[in-house]
Amino acid sequence: MKKNIKILTIFIVSFSVLLTTSSLYVYQIFRNPNILINQPIVKFTIPYKSNFKDIQFDINKNKYISNLLSFSFLSKLLSLDQKITPGIYKLETNMNNWDIIKLFKNGIQNLIKIKI
Repeated sequence: MKKNIKILTIFIVSFSVLLTTSSLYVYQIFRNPNILINQPIVKFTIPYKSNFKDIQFDINKNKYISNLLSFSFLSKLLSLDQKITPGIYKLETNMNNWDIIKLFKNGIQNLIKIKI
């Protein structure tokens, strides 16, 4: 009987620790700033017929992102790789992964004024 209680206690404690650390990691992926940390606002262009690899390359090459792995993981999870809207996007200081994926996936772009 005591052995069963000890095993149950170990299981409950282990499960609680695992759940807590997983929740913290998921929160960090979604909500921690990952884009333009302490950098000025920039305009990011996604050309027509770009794929997800192109976006990853451009964001990483220009050093707009601090953790490409978390961005890529969440993008795949939320199907950004299947729905990319080309255009010009305003990347603001300290954006998180969730905000930038919504921006790219929903096509929330900046309007550009053209004078003729």
